[in-house]
Amino acid sequence: MPSKQAYESLLNNGVPVDKSPYTRYDGLERDSDIENLLSILNKHKGFDGKPVCFTANTVVGNPNFEKIKKSDFKEYAWVNIKETYDNAEDSKKALDLINEGIQSSLWMPQFHGREHVNVKRWMQFLKEKKEPFYTAFEQGVWGLSNDLVSGPSIQASFETNNTEESIQIIKEGLSQFETIFGFRSTTFIANNYIWSEALNKGLMELGIEHFQGMKLQLLPKLNFQEKRKTIRRKTGEFNEFGQTYAVRNCHFEPTERGHTVEKVLQEVSSSFFWKKPAIICTHRINYTSRLDVKKRDENLRNLDLLLTKIIEKWPDARFISSVELAKILKNNRGISM
Repeated sequence: MPSKQAYESLLNNGVPVDKSPYTRYDGLERDSDIENLLSILNKHKGFDGKPVCFTANTVVGNPNFEKIKKSDFKEYAWVNIKETYDNAEDSKKALDLINEGIQSSLWMPQFHGREHVNVKRWMQFLKEKKEPFYTAFEQGVWGLSNDLVSGPSIQASFETNNTEESIQIIKEGLSQFETIFGFRSTTFIANNYIWSEALNKGLMELGIEHFQGMKLQLLPKLNFQEKRKTIRRKTGEFNEFGQTYAVRNCHFEPTERGHTVEKVLQEVSSSFFWKKPAIICTHRINYTSRLDVKKRDENLRNLDLLLTKIIEKWPDARFISSVELAKILKNNRGISM
């Protein structure tokens, strides 16, 4: 959601944006959001003396609404996140702050996609002037999730069996990632956890050695399928191309799910009991203030408390990025966790 004004306009036009936490609370991160989050991460050190590091799975582009509209919805266009930050109020220092976080080992960007939208599906909706997508477009909004609009997800970029098209999008995205951050991404997490096994070879050729994800990999759903097919994944598993997998087994999503510090600690405890890494899933929505400063501040206090309690309870804990975890898994290939 680009602004409170856009939110109110959509609500007044009958789009129930108050029903989804992502349209109600999630907005582009402001400079102060990044500063505050990095400050908390740097405050806490693991057993090895290194600070907490967030793996920041990053979408490198956003739809170019102006160009799409000028083409009368016949041609898709996108802009990179640098341009998005530069054109947004209170976000002009965002990339500089992120680069400072990278240099301080607090922030590790990895590839999440060129954009977080299923281009073909969304463009078809816009051509048809399908609601509420058309009204949302007029406010610079595309991200209407399935808790707000039923039907095929507009957010699942790789919900397709067109392997060649997907790989081309990924190739462009990975190239943009390297341009923005100065290094290649070696891990990948698909939007909405949906991607075809047919993409793996192409991803490997583009330098992706590791998949982040949930316990189930969701396969693209064909029109004639009543139920989506899935593949069960385990941390430490590897495929025919030598790519490894890691499964998120802890969750800190207070804004979306109401997760508490106590709940996360229970999941971390369970992970360590079974001698597994505690891989905590958390999203930007918890730490941004463009739409709600109080919600952000509350979540930051709880993140601070969570990290304090982890270190108190497990003084030998270390905090590593998904890139570091991937290297460990590769060296212990064949050992599932």
